Amino acid sequence: MGNTTSEVASGVKAQINSNGQGPELYRFVNLKGGGELIDVMRLANRTKDYTHIDALIHEHIPKFLYNEGEGKLVTISEIVKRRNNTFSKVKNLVPAPRPTEEEQQINGEDTKLVCWDLDLRGGVGEHILHICFLSSSPVHSALAKRLLRYYPRLIDDLYMGDEYYGENVLHIAIVNEEPATVKFLLDAGVDFQQRCCGKFFCPEDQKSSRVDNVTKECPEVSIATNYDGYCYFGEYPLSFAAVLQQEESVRLLVAKGADTNCQDSNGNTALHMCVIYNRIAMVDLLYELGASLDIKNRQGLTPLTLAAVKARKEMFDHILQKIRTVYWQYGNVTCAGYPLDDIDTIGKNDGSLNDTSALNIIVRGESAGHLDMMDGLIVQLLNEKWRTFIKFKFFQRMAIFTLYFGICLFGLLVRGYYRVPETCLYQEIIDKNENTYKSIILINRTECKCHYANVLWHKPHYYNNNQTNMNTSLKINKYDDNDDDDDDGDNAKQIFEPLGLLLNVADGLSVFGAIMYLLLTVQELSYQNFQLDSFIYVNDPSRVLFLFSCMLTIGMLPARLTCSIAADDILCVFAILTRAPYFFFFCRGFRTTGPFVVMIYTMIRGDLLRFCLIFLVFMCGFTQALHVLFVRIDCENDFATVIETFFHMFCVTLQQVTDAYENVNRHPIAAIRIIGKVNTNTIDFNFGENPTLTNIDRVV
Repeated sequence: MGNTTSEVASGVKAQINSNGQGPELYRFVNLKGGGELIDVMRLANRTKDYTHIDALIHEHIPKFLYNEGEGKLVTISEIVKRRNNTFSKVKNLVPAPRPTEEEQQINGEDTKLVCWDLDLRGGVGEHILHICFLSSSPVHSALAKRLLRYYPRLIDDLYMGDEYYGENVLHIAIVNEEPATVKFLLDAGVDFQQRCCGKFFCPEDQKSSRVDNVTKECPEVSIATNYDGYCYFGEYPLSFAAVLQQEESVRLLVAKGADTNCQDSNGNTALHMCVIYNRIAMVDLLYELGASLDIKNRQGLTPLTLAAVKARKEMFDHILQKIRTVYWQYGNVTCAGYPLDDIDTIGKNDGSLNDTSALNIIVRGESAGHLDMMDGLIVQLLNEKWRTFIKFKFFQRMAIFTLYFGICLFGLLVRGYYRVPETCLYQEIIDKNENTYKSIILINRTECKCHYANVLWHKPHYYNNNQTNMNTSLKINKYDDNDDDDDDGDNAKQIFEPLGLLLNVADGLSVFGAIMYLLLTVQELSYQNFQLDSFIYVNDPSRVLFLFSCMLTIGMLPARLTCSIAADDILCVFAILTRAPYFFFFCRGFRTTGPFVVMIYTMIRGDLLRFCLIFLVFMCGFTQALHVLFVRIDCENDFATVIETFFHMFCVTLQQVTDAYENVNRHPIAAIRIIGKVNTNTIDFNFGENPTLTNIDRVV
């Protein structure tokens, strides 16, 4: 709908054109219900004289056939190349090595018997027999049976165009819902294992990913798909019959020897297709006929887990009833066991996380259908896992984290009261005559670099008399509680503070706890095969932030030992901000707080995220505009740098907007300054004077 071009448009036009301008095939039979053979066959049905129609068949049909209808073997590579040429857009052929025996068993032999000339086909690769069964009128059916009487090998010929490739007369008969025709074709020896893998019969989201391989009859498709397609029926005739609920055709096919577990390009069996189209009755029929519920498709989904993905609650419960084992039954009470291979999140063999388990899929599901599936066996399984495995470990983790958080909080409080020696700080020397910073002197002593470690051994550090004299001459007062104390007339002052020892102990425990948390996380990731997406979802984004805080805490250690006070403070601040939200992870385990935490996460991922993106766009725009206005202006303002402008504008959004106009009011250009004057109630209509810094100071 709405496409300007179509990959099958030229073929369809050729099919519809029956005025002699299209393929010669349409002269005898066309999709409008006419043609020379149809007219003669209609007359023969009335007169019961088939001499004329037989003569026309023997006269005109053989020139369309290979070897007078005996056919010839055509290599798969030639068929693939011909099919590839029907694409309206260029598609590359992927050269591949010779297929293994298993691939040959799945994809067919290297050659294929073809009866109708490949160069004399219809617009989409069809021949006369396909058109007869497609029209499905009594006249067309009679003509088709007459053709098969003389040229029986026509029955296995396929559509050769890319759009409908692989479709044979059996597929058409099943779609037309004609069990009698299906039986006739099966008795005539039609191939009931032929795969219909044309683009028309492919899921919609896989059509753009189809790639031809010269050694494989069917194109290769991507694994990622939702299986939604207008005519995706599973490629095999049995899957077609199951999806279209043709019970009689299903029984005929199975009785003839059709494999109930054959898999299409996506690995889906007939049972998978019944789940996709919600055919519960067909699931019962196929299960009775020997279909397996344990086969996985390319995405690792069994029919049960596929029902969980599709949120088919009724189908999911129905399959559970099929796979359960009943131990005893007394009246309406039934005791049954359910295999947990495809249900539980823990793998049966090695204990690894099973991402394709029904429990994992349902819990992660975001649709209303998945919410409806949270009952019965799933809820019972969750309760049993909570009571048996999770409850004790959950509260244990919460208690350990609370203790760890308390230690970190204690270290933070001690940090606020502990005074770092002045020899470890930057000293800012201010010239009081001019209101500007003249210079910054970094006082860096050897004792300072090991100050935090020296506290443990009561090692003294010393102030330098020269430094003290320099500070005195610059009129900088150094605060020290022990300035009046002398040690035998020497300049050395031994300092030991208990807060320093407490700070080292608290920080040491914090670093040790952070290391242990990271090691346990690596061990947990190994159980999940290092699948980060599953880890982030299962453990909640707040835990990811907490692990980031652990790395920041470890990063504080070299900052302390090198006396990088600024870096230490920055790491500490971000570690605090990313550590506290981990409490949200534990709040989810309680009925009173869990729903609110989930609601907050939903708001952050949804409306709040969109608001922040739009807000950021406006902030960037106004930041650039204000910075350009003030970057060359020699006046006091908050827009000197881009970063400063951005943060000031952010603060303005949280406070009164008039705060920003105070900066605009200082601008020397009158046209800009008036905006600030109006909004700060300092209007001055005297624009005759040149705007100078003196005038601006007077106005302010």
